[in-house]
Amino acid sequence: MLQHFVDNIELWDLARLSPIIDEAVRKLRNAAGSNANPFQLLGGQALVALYDCLFIPNLMDKHYLFGERFREAFLGVQVNNKHMRVADVVPAFTAFLFSDYEELRTWAIKSFDKLPGNKVVTAEDYELWLSNYVERAVNKAAFTTEEEERAVFWSGCNILMTGLNKDTMVKYICGSNYDIFRMAVQHLQGNSRHLQLILRLFKTLLEKMIFDFWDAVGSMPAVVCKPKKLHPIV
Repeated sequence: MLQHFVDNIELWDLARLSPIIDEAVRKLRNAAGSNANPFQLLGGQALVALYDCLFIPNLMDKHYLFGERFREAFLGVQVNNKHMRVADVVPAFTAFLFSDYEELRTWAIKSFDKLPGNKVVTAEDYELWLSNYVERAVNKAAFTTEEEERAVFWSGCNILMTGLNKDTMVKYICGSNYDIFRMAVQHLQGNSRHLQLILRLFKTLLEKMIFDFWDAVGSMPAVVCKPKKLHPIV
């Protein structure tokens, strides 16, 4: 019953947003090559629709054509170094941070960096908006054999951890089913091509967690690094 309700809400969102996004794409295509300000060109309704989509990125995953049109409109308003800024944490932060599309990852990185003032992602923000997409990214990274996908994952983890506070890390990352701490430790034992990204992640974790970091990984077997097998960057 609940899933049926959720599915109906998604179909309602799709029917509501599709014509607005389609019209935004048409306007941007017609104005290609001009000096028109894309934000002014689209107007409030289209910008609100794009903002709504940032709360339901799974809609783009489930409906490929809608996702293609959204990306064209969303990226089209951000030409010439413009950035569609949001003042609050939205699910697209992590959905796009681990996306296969480089342009969406770039938006997510800038968005973490441009959070107002000294705002960080609170435990409540993380649980409500971000955790599902982090879990999905961890599960994907755990089974992928593609080096590019692994690089996207570890790069995304670095950005994510800079935006989380210590309480959020302790409550929702350490010891969870998608414990990034443990995953990072395990990858230290192999000859990972992404060791530099992993070491950078450890630096961030140690700076934020301090002694709690060792409690978080203390139940794991000791990691022994033999000098002759160390990566050349170490």
